[in-house]
Amino acid sequence: MATPAGGQPPTGVGFPTIINPTITTNNLDYAAAVHNSIAPPMTEYIAIKPIIFLHGEPTITWIKKEFEKLMVRQNLQYAVVAKFSYGRPDLYELRKAIPIQLEIKGPCNIGFLEERHILIRLSLLEDCATLMSKAWELKVRNRYFPLRFLKWDLWFNPEEETTIAIAWISFPGLPTNLFDKESLFSLATAVGKPLVIDKATNNQTRPSCARLKVEVDLLKELPKKIQINCIEEETGTVRSKWQKIQGHNLQGCWVLNPEHSPKR
Repeated sequence: MATPAGGQPPTGVGFPTIINPTITTNNLDYAAAVHNSIAPPMTEYIAIKPIIFLHGEPTITWIKKEFEKLMVRQNLQYAVVAKFSYGRPDLYELRKAIPIQLEIKGPCNIGFLEERHILIRLSLLEDCATLMSKAWELKVRNRYFPLRFLKWDLWFNPEEETTIAIAWISFPGLPTNLFDKESLFSLATAVGKPLVIDKATNNQTRPSCARLKVEVDLLKELPKKIQINCIEEETGTVRSKWQKIQGHNLQGCWVLNPEHSPKR
């Protein structure tokens, strides 16, 4: 097929006419044509939970995994609740003071739960562990507001005290090949949920003892030791060692960290 001079295809032979939107005199018509060429979005599917009436009362049920997914969708996996002992600043002041004075490293969202409690949606596990490790004071307009942090969970009730706390545990004399995060977290699950390894352990500057923070339930009896086994695959021989677990000692904590002492 011959092409006329100037390099333009002949009209009326099946070639589409291309309009450059940057030079057309009717951009609105072009935008409408593009919009009409795109299929309309599908309606969002929402799974509605069925309501079941028992003895005339409505009930609704989720399984635990569904609840956990909802926590992630609502950015609650590292959420904490701040409880003020004697009054609190207004929300505007809190949103300015908390990230700076409490040294929160990641983004956070702060909002009221009720009169004495605020919900802080943290984005880093490290921030969650730091806030729950001690009592704090917030300074706003030359006034100090004591507060402490509680673990938010699915059934948090501001009228009840939580039994979940953060504590340091130590493994004195632990074989140094077990100082990596995977090994330490595995050992720590005997006590609670492992959170953060301390700096000296992570930097390998204190081989005499490994130390990390764990989330514990204060109502449960915590183990004092754990058995470590190593199996030789060729012979099936098992070598074992009882590893001591040292819990958090408040008096020792106050000696090493006087700012935590209740006398302050």
